[in-house]
Amino acid sequence: MKKHHSAGFTLIELLVVIAIIAILAAILFPVFAKARQRAQATTCASNLKQFGTAFMMYADDYEQRLPSPGGQASWNDVWDQNNGATLNAYVSRGARAQKSAAGIWTCPGYEAKGLSTKQANAANGFAPRSYGMNSYLRSTPDVEYPACNNIDGGIVITQLKTSAGTVLLYEGIYNRATGYVGRAGSINQVMGYYDNPASDDEKAWSEGWHNGMNEYLWCDGHVSSMKPEKRSEFSSGFPGWDEKNRWYARKNRH
Repeated sequence: MKKHHSAGFTLIELLVVIAIIAILAAILFPVFAKARQRAQATTCASNLKQFGTAFMMYADDYEQRLPSPGGQASWNDVWDQNNGATLNAYVSRGARAQKSAAGIWTCPGYEAKGLSTKQANAANGFAPRSYGMNSYLRSTPDVEYPACNNIDGGIVITQLKTSAGTVLLYEGIYNRATGYVGRAGSINQVMGYYDNPASDDEKAWSEGWHNGMNEYLWCDGHVSSMKPEKRSEFSSGFPGWDEKNRWYARKNRH
């Protein structure tokens, strides 16, 4: 009686299967990564839309004045503080402390890198945050950055030349060691501003958060996706008052 042997893979067949799997993985993994980043961008846009509603509610309660982008710890109108005041009162209950949950204060891409845990454990004492507020949105909008950081009080919305064309919140560059994103800044604090990685950890990132794009909240409350403006786009690396830009607040900007 003959014995029937089950057919097996030869070494060549096995290598062919492995090669096919490797080719498929090389094709599909980037697709999956881009899909994941698109999903993160959608959630990020939702976060910013909620902030847009909170900013508008705040402005309605304070005669159309926005909160201050940032400043001294003693200032009680800064948009993000660890005391539950200002904008936090419009988006959640209770104080916002160093160990607080990130919630809508962080982009999912930031979370995916584990940066909220780094920031919560860092010595800076601030709760996790991946968004920064346009530092020009202060009560005296004609002062050039960074001197404007010393001005308390937020801008009145009617002072803006165009609320739909002025950045309110942006996705910021983070410190590699601490995960910290500054609560206020200008174009040079946006993720993707630098054309080439720099030695400084806070500026060592050259691409936007979501497939090279960032989500932005604008001063009229709408959210849009846009490529970050690069340093090389401006003659001095930074827009001047006479250049078309999305940051400066005063009415007579170009």
